[in-house]
Amino acid sequence: MSATVAALVPPVRPAASLVPSVVVASPRGPLPLATLGMRRTSDLVYGLSSIDNRGRVVDSKVMRQLDWPPGLPLAFSHADGRLTVTPDTSPGAGRLRVTTQGHLRIPAPLRHLCALVAGDRVLLAADTARSLVTVFPPATLDRLLSGGESE
Repeated sequence: MSATVAALVPPVRPAASLVPSVVVASPRGPLPLATLGMRRTSDLVYGLSSIDNRGRVVDSKVMRQLDWPPGLPLAFSHADGRLTVTPDTSPGAGRLRVTTQGHLRIPAPLRHLCALVAGDRVLLAADTARSLVTVFPPATLDRLLSGGESE
């Protein structure tokens, strides 16, 4: 006794019935496009660097954009937890200079002021139009990104 249960056997359809013959346009119109993010409004060049045990930091892209030659005298200033480095054009400029390897060497008193230790990663932001680089220590970035201070 062999009986076929009709509910378990799917109906056979021709292959042509599986493909729709007419495509109906949607009356709702086209799908919405995603909104693009903000565009950059400055020519700042950014880099990340670890500070070594002698206070040296370097990012080759940043230094290449600044076009600061080895031996260029430098002036450092500190404000709001960040360091600003500019070429020192004063007569008898000090001993702070771009190293022969193209590094910036942050003096120990400024490293201590910013609580920088060997191995810390800093953000370098170079403004080529003004010929300066700003060094953002981790504590300053934490404060800025947590909303502790508006820029």
